[in-house]
Amino acid sequence: PQPDGPAIVAQMSGVAISTMTIAVYGLSVLLLTFYFLLDGKGMIDSVVKLSPTKYQGTVTEALSEIHHCLKAFFRGQIVLGLLFGVFMVVVYMLLGVEYALALGLFLGIWEIVPVIGPTIGFVPALVSVLFLGLANVGGNRLMEIIILVIAFNICQWVKDNLVAPRYIGDAIGLHPVLVFIAIMIGARLDGILGIIVSLPVAGTLAVLFKYLTAGRQPEEEPSCPEESAETQ
Repeated sequence: PQPDGPAIVAQMSGVAISTMTIAVYGLSVLLLTFYFLLDGKGMIDSVVKLSPTKYQGTVTEALSEIHHCLKAFFRGQIVLGLLFGVFMVVVYMLLGVEYALALGLFLGIWEIVPVIGPTIGFVPALVSVLFLGLANVGGNRLMEIIILVIAFNICQWVKDNLVAPRYIGDAIGLHPVLVFIAIMIGARLDGILGIIVSLPVAGTLAVLFKYLTAGRQPEEEPSCPEESAETQ
């Protein structure tokens, strides 16, 4: 049977709209978080003023710790992404990818963006191999592309499943198992967007849970060990 043109167009339009919706929501969350990081004190003061007087001290401490956790998360993403980019420069050079240095660093920058960033960052290397091939690998062009994709996916899997959960988990004060659980819950609830916001939300909820249940002070047992070291 001949493909139904209008149906195909409708499906493609649906995919495009869904992608744009996810991108807009994700960008909005990232921008709000970034603004909170830049002007955290001002936003904290505004929220504290709306709180009952007897709770203002606790609210200030809780919001300050959330602010520290978000800073730690984004700093962890940046460091991890750039280190991965340097590692991929080496991988690209070993495979013989043209412009390995520029392509690896480009990938590292996009690694900072959760979920969709790695795919965007990998595309230029894929295009390079498609037109220029791999200098250190024999075989036809299709085989070279397959080798590059396999190498990238192996490296990405190691980063996402072995390195990132522990590194980011330590940064925001969550056990790696809780990091995995947060990501799975985020994916279940809202797909890609849920994955993007899962760890910042998990870190925030961990702080709120601590204050609602144990009432610990951040200076006694902070959720973000790196930030507490900076403030001492």
